[in-house]
Parts: sequence; structure tokens; C-alpha cells
Amino acid sequence: MAAAIAKARAGLPVFFGHATAPGPDEGGFMIKYDLRPAGPSELIWAEIVSHKGDMTVARLLNTPLTAGFAKDQQVSVPDRKVIDWAYWRAGTLVGGATMRVLIARMDPKAARAMRDRFGW
Repeated sequence: MAAAIAKARAGLPVFFGHATAPGPDEGGFMIKYDLRPAGPSELIWAEIVSHKGDMTVARLLNTPLTAGFAKDQQVSVPDRKVIDWAYWRAGTLVGGATMRVLIARMDPKAARAMRDRFGW
């Protein structure tokens, strides 16, 4: 997983370039980060609303377990806290380095369903 996070972080500049100036077939730009960096981790996906400098404003895509947060809530996330990113290009999910690791650990039928969903 550490290698997947390192790979995702290395690709952040290119990702944010697409997110701020998407191509005609690109959309659904998301980041993954730890909602609770000081406590037990809660890794969560959030859809980018805006990105400027080294800060992303995003909308939580999952229902958080952590009190004080809610699905669709806007959050500000420093780039250094992002552990993964993904977006859709022509029906295929681009990125998702940590998801690829998790899918590889799933039972084969569930893994195939996820790969089909993401166009992999």
C-alpha cells in the first residue's frame, strides 16, 4: 500500500492539471485522504470542488464514521494529506492506485465486478 500511495502522490501535479483544466471526456475528479489524521484512520474519497495553490476544497463522497462530518460536506484538504486520486476519462477510471491494491486482495468475483465498474 505504501508504494501505491507514493505513486499516487508523485502523480498529483499531473492530476491537478487535469482537474483544473479537464479534457472534454474527463470528469468526476476525486481525492482520497485521512479524515482523522490524529486518531484511528478513516480514509475517505472526496470530489474536487476547487483547487488552488496547495489546497483542495472537496465534497465528501462517502458517509463518514467520524462524528462531526457528513456525506456531501465540504472540506479543505492540503495537498500533502492526499494519499490517492482518481477521475473518469471516457468511461474509464484513471488513477486509483490504492483501489488497485485493495481490489487485488478481494475474492475473484468481487474483484472482477470492481474492474468492470472502473473499466479496467
